[in-house]
Amino acid sequence: WSVTAAFGLGGITVSAWGPRLPAIKASLGIGTATIGLLLAGATVGAILGLLASTPVLHWLGSRRAVGGALLLMAAAMTVMGLALILGWVPLVAVAFVIIGIGIGTLDVLINVEGSAVERTAGRTLMPMMHAAWSIGVAVGAGIGAACAALGITPAAQLIGEAVVIA
Repeated sequence: WSVTAAFGLGGITVSAWGPRLPAIKASLGIGTATIGLLLAGATVGAILGLLASTPVLHWLGSRRAVGGALLLMAAAMTVMGLALILGWVPLVAVAFVIIGIGIGTLDVLINVEGSAVERTAGRTLMPMMHAAWSIGVAVGAGIGAACAALGITPAAQLIGEAVVIA
């Protein structure tokens, strides 16, 4: 169940900031091209995380590595929220790269751990775990949309979600 929960939390983290991109763009006074570069930073970070996942797994073990990846993403969301409050685009960019690293690392780790859980259980469980990721994505997008509708700032939303994820 903890691996399934990690899948769900990963999904929430991936979609937490997506619905808020228009508000982030407006609050920072940046253009669409800059938003594209910020998103590219998350993609570059994810690739780095994918590459780092195996050494991290061997260094920390699966339990600490999964927890560490989730905490890294929560920390990046907090930094992103604080950077939005400060209006500092370079720090927002760093937060996007770090959240990408966490997402890429977590993706590999939860799939490796999910596979181990399946072997131990002797039955197929990965479809349920991947469904938890998809449910998490929907929940995260819903939270973002609800916060936007309620007038909650992206910074407050991201910091609040980071606390819940941590």
